[in-house]
Amino acid sequence: MQNLGNNSKVTIKSIEAVGIELPYDPPFCPAWVPGEVQKSREYTIVKLTTAEGVVGWGASAGRNNAQVVNKVIKSYLEGKDLFATEQHIKYLRTTGVWCVE
Repeated sequence: MQNLGNNSKVTIKSIEAVGIELPYDPPFCPAWVPGEVQKSREYTIVKLTTAEGVVGWGASAGRNNAQVVNKVIKSYLEGKDLFATEQHIKYLRTTGVWCVE
């Protein structure tokens, strides 16, 4: 990545989220829930692209999170400074999706 200097900002150009379901083969029986059989696990995969073309990937449990990312979080973050995380987290905590690790 190029040196952007102290006063440059990296702008978020786009965010795309998709929900996926990955099957377990064989099914998974968690020890913490006796008798339960899980046949798959749902995730949300998020692709973030900066105006400079840098691409980052992230994931969270639950594929329904993709709807919130695409309908709510995307419109907030696009065009913003990638590194203004303290500002972003204040908004993200209001969305009901735990998407920051």
